[in-house]
Amino acid sequence: MKFDVNFKLGRGDLKRGLTFPKEMSNDLAELIGIHFGDGYLQIKPNRYYRIYHSFNIRDQEYTIHVKNLFYHLFNVNMSVEQRINRNTLSLYLHSKGLCAFFNTILKIPSGPKKALSIPDYIKSNEEFLKCFLRGLFDTDGCIVTQIMGKYRYKLIKICTKIDTFAEEIKTALKSLQIEAYISHKKTGYDITIRKKDSFNRFIGLIGPKNDKGRSGDTGI
Repeated sequence: MKFDVNFKLGRGDLKRGLTFPKEMSNDLAELIGIHFGDGYLQIKPNRYYRIYHSFNIRDQEYTIHVKNLFYHLFNVNMSVEQRINRNTLSLYLHSKGLCAFFNTILKIPSGPKKALSIPDYIKSNEEFLKCFLRGLFDTDGCIVTQIMGKYRYKLIKICTKIDTFAEEIKTALKSLQIEAYISHKKTGYDITIRKKDSFNRFIGLIGPKNDKGRSGDTGI
């Protein structure tokens, strides 16, 4: 998939040297997955344009990874904000051009993420899909150890508040021969991978990059 980027850059974007990728890539698919997880696009036409990514303060190495992805793909240095009182580490950039690319070219909605869907240009390519799922898991997923008596089972979970998106994730995993099920909870939905062969296939095929500090024990 090649991109037809024909909008003019403003003075600020020209000064910072903003550039756009010419075609879809694994790195961009991963970044889109990251954005679906922890990203936010704010667009108020002719007034305010900001792209924003917020992470747990423990994920400093991963935040650097995401910052490097933005630089590699768009030649921009994202600003970094640390809020100790909120336990967050954030990347952001005020850029009309970058917001336009995400919104117009990549078809990513702005504002609160009330409706998400895996883009067709990602679903149609297995490599892009794997990279997208990696970014999504690294931001909205976790590995937990479920304890049942003397037995321990490792589970993979991806969380979302959107039921249709949960179904899409489950279908995407199935297309990669990874079995998962959906459970409903008060805050949304968990897409859970329980079986050992599917767990191992996910780790080997998707290759998460942000597993540090993301696991925990659940007694049942």
